Amino acid sequence: MYELSAFMTGIYNRCLDHAERSPRWHGNAILAIALSGFAIALFLAPIWVFVSYFVVVIGGVQIYMPAHSKVWTKRDEIRKDQFAKTMKTRKLLKGTRFDK
Repeated sequence: MYELSAFMTGIYNRCLDHAERSPRWHGNAILAIALSGFAIALFLAPIWVFVSYFVVVIGGVQIYMPAHSKVWTKRDEIRKDQFAKTMKTRKLLKGTRFDK
Protein backbone atom coordinates (compact mmCIF):
# COMPACT_ATOMS: atom_id res chain seq x y z
CA MET A 1 0.00 0.00 0.00
CA TYR A 2 2.87 2.34 0.78
CA GLU A 3 4.37 1.82 -2.68
CA LEU A 4 1.07 2.69 -4.36
CA SER A 5 0.74 5.83 -2.24
CA ALA A 6 4.31 6.90 -3.04
CA PHE A 7 3.74 6.25 -6.76
CA MET A 8 0.53 8.30 -6.84
CA THR A 9 2.16 11.12 -4.87
CA GLY A 10 5.00 11.21 -7.37
CA ILE A 11 2.55 11.45 -10.26
CA TYR A 12 0.64 14.27 -8.53
CA ASN A 13 3.88 16.14 -7.81
CA ARG A 14 4.90 15.86 -11.49
CA CYS A 15 1.51 17.22 -12.50
CA LEU A 16 1.89 20.05 -10.00
CA ASP A 17 5.33 20.92 -11.39
CA HIS A 18 3.99 20.93 -14.94
CA ALA A 19 1.03 23.10 -13.95
CA GLU A 20 3.35 25.63 -12.29
CA ARG A 21 5.49 25.94 -15.42
CA SER A 22 2.70 26.11 -17.97
CA PRO A 23 0.23 28.91 -18.75
CA ARG A 24 -3.41 28.64 -17.84
CA TRP A 25 -4.58 27.74 -21.32
CA HIS A 26 -2.56 24.50 -21.31
CA GLY A 27 -4.80 23.03 -18.63
CA ASN A 28 -7.93 24.11 -20.47
CA ALA A 29 -6.57 22.67 -23.73
CA ILE A 30 -5.73 19.35 -22.06
CA LEU A 31 -9.25 19.13 -20.69
CA ALA A 32 -10.87 20.06 -24.02
CA ILE A 33 -8.81 17.54 -25.99
CA ALA A 34 -9.52 14.79 -23.45
CA LEU A 35 -13.25 15.47 -23.50
CA SER A 36 -13.41 15.58 -27.30
CA GLY A 37 -11.52 12.29 -27.47
CA PHE A 38 -13.91 10.89 -24.90
CA ALA A 39 -16.90 11.86 -27.04
CA ILE A 40 -15.32 10.32 -30.13
CA ALA A 41 -14.48 7.11 -28.27
CA LEU A 42 -17.97 6.97 -26.81
CA PHE A 43 -19.76 7.07 -30.16
CA LEU A 44 -17.32 5.58 -32.66
CA ALA A 45 -14.96 3.16 -30.91
CA PRO A 46 -15.51 -0.39 -29.69
CA ILE A 47 -16.20 -0.84 -25.99
CA TRP A 48 -12.68 -2.01 -25.12
CA VAL A 49 -11.16 1.13 -26.68
CA PHE A 50 -13.65 3.31 -24.81
CA VAL A 51 -12.92 1.64 -21.46
CA SER A 52 -9.15 1.82 -21.93
CA TYR A 53 -9.40 5.49 -22.99
CA PHE A 54 -11.54 6.22 -19.95
CA VAL A 55 -9.09 4.58 -17.55
CA VAL A 56 -5.85 5.89 -19.04
CA VAL A 57 -6.64 9.36 -20.41
CA ILE A 58 -9.54 10.51 -18.26
CA GLY A 59 -7.81 9.08 -15.19
CA GLY A 60 -4.71 11.13 -15.97
CA VAL A 61 -6.76 14.26 -16.57
CA GLN A 62 -8.51 13.74 -13.24
CA ILE A 63 -5.11 13.77 -11.56
CA TYR A 64 -3.81 16.79 -13.50
CA MET A 65 -6.82 19.13 -13.24
CA PRO A 66 -6.86 19.49 -9.41
CA ALA A 67 -3.13 20.33 -9.51
CA HIS A 68 -3.78 22.88 -12.28
CA SER A 69 -6.69 24.37 -10.35
CA LYS A 70 -4.66 24.60 -7.14
CA VAL A 71 -1.80 26.45 -8.86
CA TRP A 72 -4.02 28.94 -10.67
CA THR A 73 -6.28 29.58 -7.68
CA LYS A 74 -3.18 30.46 -5.67
CA ARG A 75 -1.85 32.74 -8.44
CA ASP A 76 -5.21 34.48 -8.82
CA GLU A 77 -5.36 35.11 -5.09
CA ILE A 78 -1.84 36.58 -5.12
CA ARG A 79 -2.78 38.92 -8.00
CA LYS A 80 -5.98 39.93 -6.24
CA ASP A 81 -4.07 40.77 -3.06
CA GLN A 82 -1.47 42.74 -5.01
CA PHE A 83 -4.20 44.72 -6.76
CA ALA A 84 -5.92 45.44 -3.42
CA LYS A 85 -2.64 46.71 -1.97
CA THR A 86 -2.07 48.90 -5.02
CA MET A 87 -5.53 50.41 -4.75
CA LYS A 88 -5.05 51.03 -1.03
CA THR A 89 -1.74 52.80 -1.73
CA ARG A 90 -3.37 54.91 -4.46
CA LYS A 91 -6.13 55.85 -2.05
CA LEU A 92 -3.60 56.88 0.59
CA LEU A 93 -1.56 58.94 -1.90
CA LYS A 94 -4.56 60.72 -3.40
CA GLY A 95 -4.37 64.44 -2.81
CA THR A 96 -0.65 64.48 -1.99
CA ARG A 97 2.26 65.66 -4.08
CA PHE A 98 2.84 62.04 -5.20
CA ASP A 99 -0.56 61.92 -6.93
CA LYS A 100 0.21 62.32 -10.60
